[in-house]
Amino acid sequence: MANPIGNVFQSLRARLDKFLSGGARDDPFYLSNRTIGQKMKSWLLIAIPCLVVIGLVVFALSRRSAAKDVRTDLTPAQLAAKMLPDYSKTVHLEASDGVNVDEVQVQHSDPPKLIGVARNNTGHVVNSADVLCELLNRRGSRLGAATGHVGQIPPHMTARFEIVIAQDTATSAIVREIRVH
Repeated sequence: MANPIGNVFQSLRARLDKFLSGGARDDPFYLSNRTIGQKMKSWLLIAIPCLVVIGLVVFALSRRSAAKDVRTDLTPAQLAAKMLPDYSKTVHLEASDGVNVDEVQVQHSDPPKLIGVARNNTGHVVNSADVLCELLNRRGSRLGAATGHVGQIPPHMTARFEIVIAQDTATSAIVREIRVH
Protein backbone atom coordinates (compact mmCIF):
# COMPACT_ATOMS: atom_id res chain seq x y z
CA MET A 1 0.00 0.00 0.00
CA ALA A 2 1.38 3.40 -1.02
CA ASN A 3 1.84 6.15 1.53
CA PRO A 4 0.14 9.31 0.14
CA ILE A 5 1.77 11.64 2.70
CA GLY A 6 5.23 10.25 1.91
CA ASN A 7 4.62 10.82 -1.82
CA VAL A 8 3.65 14.46 -1.16
CA PHE A 9 6.85 15.07 0.82
CA GLN A 10 8.98 13.37 -1.85
CA SER A 11 7.44 15.49 -4.58
CA LEU A 12 7.94 18.69 -2.51
CA ARG A 13 11.54 17.69 -1.84
CA ALA A 14 12.17 17.08 -5.53
CA ARG A 15 10.71 20.47 -6.45
CA LEU A 16 12.74 22.22 -3.74
CA ASP A 17 15.97 20.51 -4.89
CA LYS A 18 15.27 21.49 -8.49
CA PHE A 19 14.55 25.12 -7.47
CA LEU A 20 17.68 25.42 -5.34
CA SER A 21 19.92 23.87 -7.99
CA GLY A 22 18.45 26.00 -10.75
CA GLY A 23 17.26 22.96 -12.67
CA ALA A 24 20.72 21.49 -13.20
CA ARG A 25 21.24 19.31 -10.15
CA ASP A 26 22.69 16.36 -12.08
CA ASP A 27 25.13 18.46 -14.13
CA PRO A 28 28.61 18.69 -12.53
CA PHE A 29 29.40 21.69 -14.79
CA TYR A 30 26.32 23.60 -13.68
CA LEU A 31 28.00 27.01 -13.42
CA SER A 32 29.86 26.78 -16.71
CA ASN A 33 26.87 25.44 -18.70
CA ARG A 34 24.50 28.25 -17.80
CA THR A 35 22.79 30.26 -20.51
CA ILE A 36 23.46 33.97 -20.93
CA GLY A 37 20.04 34.74 -19.45
CA GLN A 38 20.85 32.73 -16.30
CA LYS A 39 24.22 34.48 -15.96
CA MET A 40 22.60 37.93 -16.37
CA LYS A 41 19.95 37.06 -13.79
CA SER A 42 22.57 36.28 -11.14
CA TRP A 43 24.53 39.46 -11.94
CA LEU A 44 21.37 41.57 -11.74
CA LEU A 45 20.56 40.11 -8.31
CA ILE A 46 23.88 41.54 -7.10
CA ALA A 47 24.03 44.75 -9.16
CA ILE A 48 20.54 46.18 -8.47
CA PRO A 49 20.87 46.45 -4.66
CA CYS A 50 24.37 47.93 -5.05
CA LEU A 51 23.09 50.56 -7.49
CA VAL A 52 20.23 51.44 -5.13
CA VAL A 53 22.66 51.96 -2.24
CA ILE A 54 25.00 54.07 -4.40
CA GLY A 55 22.04 56.16 -5.58
CA LEU A 56 20.89 56.80 -2.00
CA VAL A 57 24.40 57.84 -0.93
CA VAL A 58 24.73 60.23 -3.88
CA PHE A 59 21.30 61.69 -3.13
CA ALA A 60 22.15 62.22 0.55
CA LEU A 61 25.48 63.85 -0.27
CA SER A 62 23.93 66.15 -2.86
CA ARG A 63 21.31 67.31 -0.35
CA ARG A 64 24.02 67.92 2.22
CA SER A 65 26.13 70.02 -0.15
CA ALA A 66 23.04 72.00 -1.20
CA ALA A 67 22.36 72.83 2.45
CA LYS A 68 25.98 74.01 2.86
CA ASP A 69 25.63 76.31 -0.14
CA VAL A 70 22.68 78.09 1.50
CA ARG A 71 24.63 78.74 4.69
CA THR A 72 27.65 80.22 2.90
CA ASP A 73 25.51 83.00 1.44
CA LEU A 74 25.03 84.54 4.90
CA THR A 75 27.58 86.73 6.61
CA PRO A 76 28.61 85.72 10.15
CA ALA A 77 26.51 88.54 11.60
CA GLN A 78 23.43 87.45 9.62
CA LEU A 79 23.94 83.85 10.60
CA ALA A 80 24.23 84.80 14.28
CA ALA A 81 21.10 86.96 14.04
CA LYS A 82 19.21 84.10 12.43
CA MET A 83 20.34 81.49 14.94
CA LEU A 84 20.10 83.69 18.05
CA PRO A 85 17.40 86.30 17.39
CA ASP A 86 17.08 87.41 21.04
CA TYR A 87 20.81 87.53 21.74
CA SER A 88 22.00 90.79 23.23
CA LYS A 89 25.41 91.95 22.11
CA THR A 90 26.21 93.47 25.49
CA VAL A 91 27.17 90.78 27.93
CA HIS A 92 27.71 91.70 31.55
CA LEU A 93 29.74 89.32 33.66
CA GLU A 94 29.83 89.90 37.36
CA ALA A 95 33.29 90.13 38.85
CA SER A 96 34.20 87.84 41.69
CA ASP A 97 34.99 90.84 43.92
CA GLY A 98 38.64 89.85 43.93
CA VAL A 99 38.26 86.36 45.42
CA ASN A 100 39.27 83.35 43.37
CA VAL A 101 39.45 79.66 44.18
CA ASP A 102 42.95 78.46 43.30
CA GLU A 103 42.28 74.77 43.81
CA VAL A 104 39.50 72.44 44.86
CA GLN A 105 39.60 68.66 45.16
CA VAL A 106 37.46 65.84 46.48
CA GLN A 107 38.78 64.07 49.55
CA HIS A 108 37.40 60.56 49.98
CA SER A 109 37.22 60.39 53.76
CA ASP A 110 34.43 59.72 56.21
CA PRO A 111 32.45 61.90 55.47
CA PRO A 112 33.63 62.86 51.96
CA LYS A 113 34.47 66.53 51.53
CA LEU A 114 35.77 69.18 49.18
CA ILE A 115 39.02 70.81 50.19
CA GLY A 116 40.10 74.02 48.52
CA VAL A 117 42.09 77.21 48.68
CA ALA A 118 40.51 80.65 48.18
CA ARG A 119 42.71 83.65 47.29
CA ASN A 120 41.96 87.28 48.14
CA ASN A 121 43.31 89.43 45.27
CA THR A 122 42.21 92.72 46.84
CA GLY A 123 44.03 95.11 49.15
CA HIS A 124 41.46 94.78 51.94
CA VAL A 125 40.27 92.00 54.23
CA VAL A 126 37.42 89.85 52.95
CA ASN A 127 35.31 88.95 55.97
CA SER A 128 33.65 85.88 54.42
CA ALA A 129 32.73 84.28 51.12
CA ASP A 130 30.48 81.46 49.95
CA VAL A 131 31.75 79.05 47.31
CA LEU A 132 29.27 77.12 45.11
CA CYS A 133 30.77 73.99 43.51
CA GLU A 134 29.30 71.51 41.06
CA LEU A 135 30.20 67.88 41.79
CA LEU A 136 31.08 65.44 39.00
CA ASN A 137 31.65 61.69 38.86
CA ARG A 138 34.59 60.04 37.10
CA ARG A 139 32.77 60.20 33.75
CA GLY A 140 32.11 63.93 34.09
CA SER A 141 28.38 63.58 34.78
CA ARG A 142 26.86 66.06 37.20
CA LEU A 143 25.97 64.61 40.60
CA GLY A 144 24.83 67.73 42.40
CA ALA A 145 26.12 70.90 43.99
CA ALA A 146 27.65 71.88 47.29
CA THR A 147 27.99 75.29 48.94
CA GLY A 148 30.62 76.06 51.53
CA HIS A 149 31.69 78.99 53.64
CA VAL A 150 35.17 80.53 53.67
CA GLY A 151 36.13 82.55 56.70
CA GLN A 152 38.18 85.74 56.84
CA ILE A 153 40.82 86.11 54.12
CA PRO A 154 43.63 88.68 54.66
CA PRO A 155 44.60 90.96 51.72
CA HIS A 156 46.63 89.18 49.02
CA MET A 157 46.58 85.94 51.02
CA THR A 158 44.85 82.56 50.85
CA ALA A 159 42.53 80.65 53.15
CA ARG A 160 41.72 76.94 53.13
CA PHE A 161 38.13 75.72 53.22
CA GLU A 162 36.31 72.40 53.57
CA ILE A 163 32.81 71.49 52.41
CA VAL A 164 31.20 68.24 53.57
CA ILE A 165 29.43 66.57 50.64
CA ALA A 166 26.80 63.84 50.48
CA GLN A 167 27.88 62.44 47.08
CA ASP A 168 30.48 59.80 47.90
CA THR A 169 30.98 58.93 44.19
CA ALA A 170 32.16 62.46 43.33
CA THR A 171 35.68 62.60 41.90
CA SER A 172 35.99 66.26 40.90
CA ALA A 173 34.38 69.65 41.37
CA ILE A 174 33.95 72.81 39.33
CA VAL A 175 33.60 76.20 41.03
CA ARG A 176 30.49 77.88 39.64
CA GLU A 177 30.06 80.92 41.86
CA ILE A 178 31.82 82.87 44.63
CA ARG A 179 29.76 85.30 46.74
CA VAL A 180 31.69 87.75 48.89
CA HIS A 181 30.03 89.13 52.05
